[in-house]
Amino acid sequence: TDSILDDLERAVDDGVNSYKAMCRDSRILPGAGATEIELARRLKEFAYKETGLDQYAMGKFAESFEMVPRTLAENAGLNATEIISSLYAEHAAGNAKVGIDLQQGVCGDMTNEGVWDLFLTKFFALK
Repeated sequence: TDSILDDLERAVDDGVNSYKAMCRDSRILPGAGATEIELARRLKEFAYKETGLDQYAMGKFAESFEMVPRTLAENAGLNATEIISSLYAEHAAGNAKVGIDLQQGVCGDMTNEGVWDLFLTKFFALK
């Protein structure tokens, strides 16, 4: 059907664009929300050293990074609040590569699972 062909075309296009991006810059980051939670954690840590409106603004900006893992968890039918809390606990313990293992419905090391995101994708999203 047309829908299947459109999905196939998007998949091929995504693959080609990923290959082009990897040729430009081959750096990769742990996926499944691991990078976003680590960014949020570090920004919150930095924000707590500030005072007044700067602290509030930086804290809210840090919270915005939670949307990626929260959306992943919700779309997988998981309890997003529990997953986000678990991710923060893992990252606070020094496990910066922990993201959401959607197959098991728990948090896990994304480098072991082979779930990666391109550095350039994250860079341009933040730019």
